[in-house]
Amino acid sequence: MFLPLQHKFKFILIVVLFNIPLAFYPLFLYAPNLSFNGSSVYFLCAGVAHFYLYFFLVNLAFVYPLFLALKNKMVLAFLIACLINIFAHIILLTDAHVFYLYRFHLSFAMLDLFFNAGGEVISLSTQTILAIVVKVLVIIFYVIFASFFALYLTQNKSHKRFFVLVLPLMIVLYLSVNFIHALSMAKQDLAIINLTNRLPLYKPLTMNSFLRKFGIVAQDGQNEKFKVLESGYFDYPKKPLEYEDVSSKYNVLLLLSDSLRADMLNATNMPFTTEFAKNASIYTNHYSSSNSTRGGIFGLFYGLPPSYWQVALTSGKSAALIQAVKDQNYSLGVFTTANLYKPEFHQTIFAGVENLRMGSKGETFLEREENTIEDFHKFIQNHDKNKRFFSFVFLDNIHAYTFPDEFARFKPYSSINHLSLNAQSDASEYFNLYQNAVLYTDSNFKRIIEILKENQLYENTIIIISADHGEEFNEDKDNRWGHNSDFKDYQVKIPLIIKWGEQNKSAIIHTKTSVYDISTTLMQEVFRVKNNSLDYSIGENLFHLTNRPYVLAGSYTENAVIEDERIVLINALGLLEFKDKKYQDSNNTSKKNLFEIFEIFSRYLKKE
Repeated sequence: MFLPLQHKFKFILIVVLFNIPLAFYPLFLYAPNLSFNGSSVYFLCAGVAHFYLYFFLVNLAFVYPLFLALKNKMVLAFLIACLINIFAHIILLTDAHVFYLYRFHLSFAMLDLFFNAGGEVISLSTQTILAIVVKVLVIIFYVIFASFFALYLTQNKSHKRFFVLVLPLMIVLYLSVNFIHALSMAKQDLAIINLTNRLPLYKPLTMNSFLRKFGIVAQDGQNEKFKVLESGYFDYPKKPLEYEDVSSKYNVLLLLSDSLRADMLNATNMPFTTEFAKNASIYTNHYSSSNSTRGGIFGLFYGLPPSYWQVALTSGKSAALIQAVKDQNYSLGVFTTANLYKPEFHQTIFAGVENLRMGSKGETFLEREENTIEDFHKFIQNHDKNKRFFSFVFLDNIHAYTFPDEFARFKPYSSINHLSLNAQSDASEYFNLYQNAVLYTDSNFKRIIEILKENQLYENTIIIISADHGEEFNEDKDNRWGHNSDFKDYQVKIPLIIKWGEQNKSAIIHTKTSVYDISTTLMQEVFRVKNNSLDYSIGENLFHLTNRPYVLAGSYTENAVIEDERIVLINALGLLEFKDKKYQDSNNTSKKNLFEIFEIFSRYLKKE
């Protein structure tokens, strides 16, 4: 058997095309219950184009070089090519079944659990094993037959033009479905964008910023209309919220600062807040859901890990906590110094909120911070005293390392030149800059709480003081700075202080807590939600805590399981890394609780 160079590539094109019919079974497993409509056609076209690209890249990367390397042993090359395509089909089918059962895609961590957990975590029945054997045999026979037929057609010149044209046609199809997705994302066509996460490694095009220039997306975000697609992929809350008849007498103020880490709660850095905390509950072992703003605020309101960000964004469903605020007829006031466009909190947490304040006005950070407090003050002054309010105030000056000159008490200080930083850099001047910003935030916390007192709202308002994430300053001499780079305590441990209305009893709680607990507690204790908390959160009630073995956090690229003595990282491919609390490799590679954690990552995805 001899194949000229041009025939080798033609053979690959034909084999790739013949692989598509067998891929329709996995496509069926990935598909939701769709009727014949536009979204069904889109999903079918996207699946065909995506799987064609998958098999084309597999054959181009492995089979084509194999033919070139074994040009004098084409029979052997042909057999290995068959094995490669068989293996590619088995991977696809396995991922499809995992997705069908659990609603997450295959990862190296899942494979590790299957092969190395000794059947203790995942066990298969005899019937299941036989079904797997049958499906694998079907794949083997099909691929071998298709490969021989492709070899025959390769020698037949009459079919050459057709198979060469298939590749550009598939490229056009792939680009078309990507463009459709981009338009759907811009217009919030949830019937299309809710299908995005069903296909493995499918990352379609988005271009909201580009389309905004042409008026397809409103510039200010106020004219964008979001709707909830009930048949969507995001199964949240899992049941409609139900409430007890008892109404709460409390207002709620969530008072947060960006980048405020836990150890700043002391008399030197935050004198007012530390004094305030003496008549409140202090949670000393409190973790954010992320080392970034997006994940930290998302976890606070949704009660879910940041891994759900994308499905929340594409679903149009607001946080259950905000739904409860609206259902209980609270006045909602949102006052953030940074805008709500990036991250897209206006399309997630506050989706559907009318007249949403999108950010602060001002030329400088300090002007915008001042505008945040002024607008909150106006909200309180104009507030109907016969109506309860729920307000979220999110200050940003620590994140920007800015403060008025009179707060420059920690000296010397200097601005940060990130390009000059390394493991040997002296962080003292940068840390002083940070401490000055913290001191200014403390004064603004005082101003905001004084506004409540001036308007006789202090005694019947639940005040929660916290942050979205922390900040690191090369404390371990490993060249780690800022946030969004690791899950050490510097970046994910944050303060939590709660004054529960007129109940000014002081308490210090050392039990491990997480931001997920805040929404759970408010839902149960303030809004009197009757649902099981698992319907809307993975958190616990802060009045009924257990000694949990871990908390979950996430960044833009990976998830983390934070335990007392180690951190387990799960990257986008599902690869596991085991670190100690200083981010050195850990000898403890136990995978205990891992399958439970994967279940959490898929619990709020629909299993149709």
